[in-house]
Amino acid sequence: MSEIGYEAFILTPTKLFDRAAVTGGAFYAYFENLTDVADALAEQSMEECRRQADQFGDTLFASLDAACDSFLETFSAFYSRPVPYELWCRGYISRAMKELDGVTNQYIAERFRTVLNEQFELNLSQVTCIVAVEMSDHLSRYAYRNGDVDLEAKDKAKSAMRAFLSAESSGPGSC
Repeated sequence: MSEIGYEAFILTPTKLFDRAAVTGGAFYAYFENLTDVADALAEQSMEECRRQADQFGDTLFASLDAACDSFLETFSAFYSRPVPYELWCRGYISRAMKELDGVTNQYIAERFRTVLNEQFELNLSQVTCIVAVEMSDHLSRYAYRNGDVDLEAKDKAKSAMRAFLSAESSGPGSC
Protein backbone atom coordinates (compact mmCIF):
# COMPACT_ATOMS: atom_id res chain seq x y z
CA MET A 1 0.00 0.00 0.00
CA SER A 2 2.76 2.43 0.90
CA GLU A 3 4.29 2.21 -2.58
CA ILE A 4 1.13 2.74 -4.62
CA GLY A 5 -1.29 4.54 -2.30
CA TYR A 6 -4.54 3.34 -0.79
CA GLU A 7 -6.75 3.89 -3.83
CA ALA A 8 -4.52 1.87 -6.16
CA PHE A 9 -4.08 -0.72 -3.41
CA ILE A 10 -7.85 -1.27 -3.19
CA LEU A 11 -8.43 -1.14 -6.94
CA THR A 12 -5.54 -3.38 -8.04
CA PRO A 13 -5.14 -6.30 -5.63
CA THR A 14 -2.92 -8.16 -8.10
CA LYS A 15 -0.06 -5.81 -7.22
CA LEU A 16 -0.40 -6.89 -3.60
CA PHE A 17 -0.56 -10.56 -4.56
CA ASP A 18 2.57 -10.21 -6.72
CA ARG A 19 4.45 -8.33 -4.02
CA ALA A 20 3.48 -10.89 -1.36
CA ALA A 21 4.16 -13.77 -3.79
CA VAL A 22 0.76 -15.34 -3.13
CA THR A 23 -2.19 -16.26 -5.27
CA GLY A 24 -5.52 -14.50 -4.92
CA GLY A 25 -7.00 -17.70 -3.47
CA ALA A 26 -4.30 -17.94 -0.81
CA PHE A 27 -4.74 -14.27 0.04
CA TYR A 28 -8.50 -14.55 0.44
CA ALA A 29 -8.06 -17.58 2.69
CA TYR A 30 -6.62 -15.15 5.28
CA PHE A 31 -8.38 -11.89 4.46
CA GLU A 32 -11.98 -11.33 3.43
CA ASN A 33 -11.08 -8.20 1.46
CA LEU A 34 -8.37 -5.58 1.02
CA THR A 35 -9.90 -3.35 3.67
CA ASP A 36 -9.11 -6.11 6.17
CA VAL A 37 -5.45 -5.85 5.13
CA ALA A 38 -5.52 -2.09 5.67
CA ASP A 39 -7.10 -2.68 9.10
CA ALA A 40 -4.40 -5.22 10.00
CA LEU A 41 -1.72 -2.71 9.01
CA ALA A 42 -3.46 -0.02 11.07
CA GLU A 43 -3.59 -2.36 14.08
CA GLN A 44 0.14 -3.05 13.76
CA SER A 45 0.82 0.69 13.64
CA MET A 46 -1.25 1.32 16.77
CA GLU A 47 0.49 -1.53 18.60
CA GLU A 48 3.80 0.16 17.83
CA CYS A 49 2.43 3.41 19.31
CA ARG A 50 1.44 1.58 22.50
CA ARG A 51 4.99 0.17 22.74
CA GLN A 52 6.40 3.66 22.27
CA ALA A 53 4.11 4.94 25.03
CA ASP A 54 5.46 2.27 27.35
CA GLN A 55 9.04 3.26 26.49
CA PHE A 56 8.18 6.92 27.01
CA GLY A 57 7.53 6.07 30.64
CA ASP A 58 11.15 4.96 31.04
CA THR A 59 12.54 8.40 30.19
CA LEU A 60 13.42 11.11 32.69
CA PHE A 61 12.73 14.66 31.53
CA ALA A 62 14.33 17.91 32.70
CA SER A 63 11.09 19.89 32.41
CA LEU A 64 7.43 19.72 31.44
CA ASP A 65 8.29 21.47 28.17
CA ALA A 66 10.97 18.87 27.41
CA ALA A 67 8.47 16.07 28.08
CA CYS A 68 5.88 17.70 25.80
CA ASP A 69 8.42 18.22 23.02
CA SER A 70 9.68 14.65 23.27
CA PHE A 71 6.13 13.32 23.29
CA LEU A 72 5.18 15.28 20.19
CA GLU A 73 8.39 14.33 18.36
CA THR A 74 7.83 10.66 19.16
CA PHE A 75 4.20 10.45 18.20
CA SER A 76 4.09 12.91 15.31
CA ALA A 77 6.76 10.81 13.56
CA PHE A 78 4.04 8.14 13.30
CA TYR A 79 2.54 10.09 10.38
CA SER A 80 5.84 10.22 8.51
CA ARG A 81 5.54 6.49 7.86
CA PRO A 82 3.74 5.46 4.66
CA VAL A 83 0.91 3.34 6.10
CA PRO A 84 -0.20 5.78 8.83
CA TYR A 85 0.07 8.65 6.36
CA GLU A 86 -2.16 6.87 3.84
CA LEU A 87 -4.72 5.70 6.38
CA TRP A 88 -4.89 8.57 8.88
CA CYS A 89 -3.72 11.69 7.02
CA ARG A 90 -5.48 10.88 3.76
CA GLY A 91 -8.61 9.74 5.59
CA TYR A 92 -8.81 6.07 4.61
CA ILE A 93 -8.91 4.60 8.11
CA SER A 94 -11.98 2.43 8.68
CA ARG A 95 -14.63 3.10 11.31
CA ALA A 96 -13.46 0.10 13.38
CA MET A 97 -9.89 1.36 13.32
CA LYS A 98 -11.01 4.89 14.27
CA GLU A 99 -12.54 3.37 17.38
CA LEU A 100 -9.36 1.42 18.12
CA ASP A 101 -7.38 4.62 17.52
CA GLY A 102 -9.43 6.30 20.25
CA VAL A 103 -8.67 3.43 22.64
CA THR A 104 -4.98 3.62 21.72
CA ASN A 105 -4.92 7.37 22.35
CA GLN A 106 -6.51 6.79 25.76
CA TYR A 107 -3.76 4.28 26.56
CA ILE A 108 -1.08 6.73 25.41
CA ALA A 109 -2.71 9.52 27.42
CA GLU A 110 -2.67 7.42 30.59
CA ARG A 111 1.03 6.61 30.15
CA PHE A 112 1.75 10.30 29.48
CA ARG A 113 -0.30 11.32 32.52
CA THR A 114 1.62 8.89 34.73
CA VAL A 115 4.97 10.25 33.54
CA LEU A 116 3.98 13.89 34.00
CA ASN A 117 2.33 13.39 37.37
CA GLU A 118 5.20 11.33 38.78
CA GLN A 119 8.15 13.28 37.36
CA PHE A 120 6.80 16.77 37.94
CA GLU A 121 4.59 16.13 40.99
CA LEU A 122 1.50 17.22 39.10
CA ASN A 123 -2.04 16.07 39.52
CA LEU A 124 -3.29 16.17 35.94
CA SER A 125 -6.65 14.56 35.33
CA GLN A 126 -7.24 11.77 32.87
CA VAL A 127 -9.43 14.05 30.75
CA THR A 128 -6.71 16.72 30.59
CA CYS A 129 -4.21 14.22 29.25
CA ILE A 130 -6.68 12.73 26.77
CA VAL A 131 -7.37 16.23 25.45
CA ALA A 132 -3.62 16.88 25.20
CA VAL A 133 -3.02 13.63 23.29
CA GLU A 134 -5.99 14.11 20.96
CA MET A 135 -4.96 17.71 20.32
CA SER A 136 -1.37 16.71 19.53
CA ASP A 137 -2.62 13.84 17.35
CA HIS A 138 -4.80 16.12 15.22
CA LEU A 139 -2.14 18.80 14.96
CA SER A 140 0.45 16.20 13.99
CA ARG A 141 -1.80 14.93 11.22
CA TYR A 142 -2.15 18.49 10.02
CA ALA A 143 1.64 18.93 10.04
CA TYR A 144 1.98 15.87 7.77
CA ARG A 145 -1.07 16.61 5.61
CA ASN A 146 0.95 16.85 2.38
CA GLY A 147 3.21 13.86 3.02
CA ASP A 148 6.20 15.87 4.21
CA VAL A 149 6.34 17.52 7.58
CA ASP A 150 5.40 21.19 7.81
CA LEU A 151 7.96 22.25 10.44
CA GLU A 152 6.12 25.45 11.30
CA ALA A 153 2.91 23.51 11.97
CA LYS A 154 4.84 20.97 14.04
CA ASP A 155 6.44 23.75 16.12
CA LYS A 156 3.00 25.32 16.64
CA ALA A 157 1.71 21.94 17.81
CA LYS A 158 4.53 21.75 20.38
CA SER A 159 3.75 25.27 21.58
CA ALA A 160 0.05 24.50 21.86
CA MET A 161 0.66 21.33 23.85
CA ARG A 162 3.14 23.03 26.21
CA ALA A 163 0.78 25.98 26.76
CA PHE A 164 -2.23 23.74 27.38
CA LEU A 165 -0.47 21.46 29.87
CA SER A 166 1.26 24.36 31.64
CA ALA A 167 -2.09 26.08 32.11
CA GLU A 168 -3.78 22.86 33.23
CA SER A 169 -1.00 21.92 35.66
CA SER A 170 -1.52 25.14 37.58
CA GLY A 171 -5.23 25.59 37.17
CA PRO A 172 -8.64 24.01 36.79
CA GLY A 173 -7.51 20.91 34.86
CA SER A 174 -5.64 19.55 37.85
CA CYS A 175 -7.41 17.38 40.34
